[in-house]
Amino acid sequence: MSPSLLVKKNWYHKMFYMFYVIKNKDNKNKISYIKSPFFKCFNKNQTNPININLPDTFTPWHLDINKQKDKYFMLCNGYWSKPPLWGVKEYNKYAVLLATSKDLKNWNVVTNILNCNNIPSSSCKYVYRSTSLINDKYIIIWYSFVNNYDEWKIGIKKLY
Repeated sequence: MSPSLLVKKNWYHKMFYMFYVIKNKDNKNKISYIKSPFFKCFNKNQTNPININLPDTFTPWHLDINKQKDKYFMLCNGYWSKPPLWGVKEYNKYAVLLATSKDLKNWNVVTNILNCNNIPSSSCKYVYRSTSLINDKYIIIWYSFVNNYDEWKIGIKKLY
């Protein structure tokens, strides 16, 4: 579920990487990728799990992956502890973690960058997912969240 596509190019060819979350019944979702030289042809039997140091109580849900120079950045949306229940505030503990990689296989979680405690809205119920653009100076993140009135909103955060 929740795929993120990345193109890795060098001077003689390009490779497409599709990252996605594998939903497990034990609430321990895993992140994997499939790669292919062709945009439309991915073999789901050739999955490659990644190595990532996610906290034990964090379950990944949505992904966004970008590259800046020789480094890859992953926004990993997920939740803490139990699966969220729709509309129940104490169980909706979503967050977006930032992870980095040099090789797309080994990832290190850098920080918890988005949650209801570090966005400007004072009526945040939960942050749901995000996408980003990266340039030489900063990462711009657009994120969706639900406020205490059950309204969906879009926010923006800039990281330097």
